[in-house]
Amino acid sequence: MHMKTMTMVALLVGATVAQGGVSYSAVTREKSANGREREVSKMRAVVDGMNARIDMAAQSDKVPKGGYLLTHDGAKTVYMVNPKRKSYMKWDVDKLAGIAGSIMQGTSGLLNMSVTQHQNEKLLDEKGPKLLGTATRHYKFRTSYSMEVSVMGFKQKSDVETEQEIWAGQGLEDDAMALWKRVTLFKTGIEDIDKLVAAETGKVQGFPLKTIVISSTTDSRGRKQTTETTTEVTEMKSVTPAKTVFEIPEGFTEEDMAIPGMSAEGSDETPAANDAGAAINNMLRGFGRMKR
Repeated sequence: MHMKTMTMVALLVGATVAQGGVSYSAVTREKSANGREREVSKMRAVVDGMNARIDMAAQSDKVPKGGYLLTHDGAKTVYMVNPKRKSYMKWDVDKLAGIAGSIMQGTSGLLNMSVTQHQNEKLLDEKGPKLLGTATRHYKFRTSYSMEVSVMGFKQKSDVETEQEIWAGQGLEDDAMALWKRVTLFKTGIEDIDKLVAAETGKVQGFPLKTIVISSTTDSRGRKQTTETTTEVTEMKSVTPAKTVFEIPEGFTEEDMAIPGMSAEGSDETPAANDAGAAINNMLRGFGRMKR
């Protein structure tokens, strides 16, 4: 599991108002090593209890242009709706969680991955400022590990160091934390990766309103690549959404679930657009319950 994906999972809890629903917007920006910043994605979520809808901006590479995500059961099952094709795709989140392990187990040793020298430090844990009128807890963590990937006997080793700075909104009820644990305790079937994910679980109390992640990867030749990713909730308000907001339009047909990172034969979408795992991470941001 890529560290960026893990970070997205850590952003799973948005905010649902105790009485009624909530609408919120979030933006993700990425800064490269040369200092150039670009907007990676922009989303708008409407959440009401266990129902949620995530609309992605056109520049998102996770969902087809004009498409959106729906769930009716707290993201156990997610539907990607494609108005252009008048179709939808059903994703079983638990099934997707084990795809990576299944793929590796099916390679008969041709593909192996190991994670060693994992270290995790808490650098900061203090009262944070109010964001969007919500009290926050300010965290900072440093995580490092070495990863070795072997493909048909050819090995590639890299050292990864990530600093996460998080401003987490406080006041979550028990159901939000239960969902957090359900998602972050997914098992991929790859022992070293599962241990790494487990070590990251439970570090943050609350839902992230703003997160800055600086990740550096150094390969065996000493070449270093650094990226900085910032995700921030920019607007949040109470709403009472109509039931139709969470419905799949009448007449839309179901398509087979695509393998994450693979485009279906004959698809006019890019592989990234069919990346179910990445898209679901966005959906998972939308759940939680906030006391007012």
